[in-house]
Amino acid sequence: MNIGRPARWAVVTVLAQLCAVATAARPAVAATAPGPAFTGYLWSTSSAPPPIDDYFAFTSDGGAVAISHLATGRYSATFGLSQFLPAPAVHVTTYGPSANCDVAGMIVEPTQLTVNVNCYSLTGSAQDATFDLLAGEPGAQPGGIVDYATILLGHLHFSGNSSHQANKIMQLGVGRYEITFGGPASKGVAGTVQVTNFGAGGNCVVAGWHGTSAGELVDVDCFSASGLRADKSFAVGYARRGNLTGVTGAATADAFASRPTAASYSPAVQDNDTAGAHVTVQRQGSGQYLVTFAHSGGPYPADGGDVQVSAVGTSDRYCYVVNWGATVSPQALVNCVDNLGIPTDTPFTIQWVNDAPPA
Repeated sequence: MNIGRPARWAVVTVLAQLCAVATAARPAVAATAPGPAFTGYLWSTSSAPPPIDDYFAFTSDGGAVAISHLATGRYSATFGLSQFLPAPAVHVTTYGPSANCDVAGMIVEPTQLTVNVNCYSLTGSAQDATFDLLAGEPGAQPGGIVDYATILLGHLHFSGNSSHQANKIMQLGVGRYEITFGGPASKGVAGTVQVTNFGAGGNCVVAGWHGTSAGELVDVDCFSASGLRADKSFAVGYARRGNLTGVTGAATADAFASRPTAASYSPAVQDNDTAGAHVTVQRQGSGQYLVTFAHSGGPYPADGGDVQVSAVGTSDRYCYVVNWGATVSPQALVNCVDNLGIPTDTPFTIQWVNDAPPA
């Protein structure tokens, strides 16, 4: 793809047909593709959306945001652009229980980004649902470390790396992937990871991540709708000291909620760009958690913000947002279930961002 010339592409329907499954013997590599910085998000406020609620919609360059309901479980969201995006990152978090929403494809045009979202029951049938959608491109000089890739049939596409290093993928087995985001050497677990399933049904989760001498290593496990490990396409993003789109000037906080049975705690792994901010997690019941982003709302929140959640582990789990509120100390209620929809204590990652500047 020539990133210097505006083009039109559909991620799933075109590029997936050109790829072969990666093998452990030959890891796939993708070069960086820095472009203009952009972020946009929206909340689908209804399973059959009316005109968009502006309070829960935002683009960093002031473009229009819209969403349409195409058929049962099928949606098309558009973000107006002031300039072409060579390689955007897209993430979806389901809002509400008993459904799973995925990215079905993207189309980038010079003045518009279109993201198609499909929603399914946990057994894989098309189902109307609501969701939180985040799209963006970090640009050449993002805030913090921001790395991402869309992985289609085991190969990296539309990959970004804020350190201008190569990203690599290795398939370890059926439905098991290891992604290396090249960058500064680090140790232990830091930052946040988000994984979004691409394509029809099934689920992908964050199996784990940690720093290495070569950069950040992220493991992803994927499952079919029946809960068996399966090869899938997905998007994965990593951020440290910033948000998943890399745009500066927005109030951001994230955390790894790693203690699913603890009554109340402050996660050891968390990032906050507002002075004095911190994240706490309170367990409300089996698989139910209230996350508070204390002092991360910015001084004057102008919109409802965005919340992204991913289940963490090696089992087929779903975590979704039940509700959230944009105040000086935003809160989000997160529920996690197994592949039968039964509430299940589950570790998860979570990111909050809105367009208000950090205090």
